[in-house]
Amino acid sequence: MAKLQNPLKFQSFWAELSAGFLKVPFDNVDQQLQVGLVHIAENMDIDYARLGVAAEDNKDIYASFTYATAGTKPWEGSSLLAAGPYLATRLLSGQPVISMSCLTWLQLNKPAWNAWI
Repeated sequence: MAKLQNPLKFQSFWAELSAGFLKVPFDNVDQQLQVGLVHIAENMDIDYARLGVAAEDNKDIYASFTYATAGTKPWEGSSLLAAGPYLATRLLSGQPVISMSCLTWLQLNKPAWNAWI
């Protein structure tokens, strides 16, 4: 979190990350998504992050990309619905989900977050 507490750094980080996807050939999108996930996790001091994709029938979310720091036990399942039905159902229905740790981060980084909204 300390890396992104400055509002300008926070905005620059997201701009650079987004711009990086504009020049990626279609064949390398998966690789860039993994690289992007690592950059997000490292710059926000997150020990574990996953990026999932909704199933074609929009009834589940499956993990596609994962990042974990050394010593962090990753979630071993692929189906979010099986592991966290409440979370999966809310996300699939378009409802917001904010964890308590996320609220703490938002409070600590309020100037940076407000500048981004």
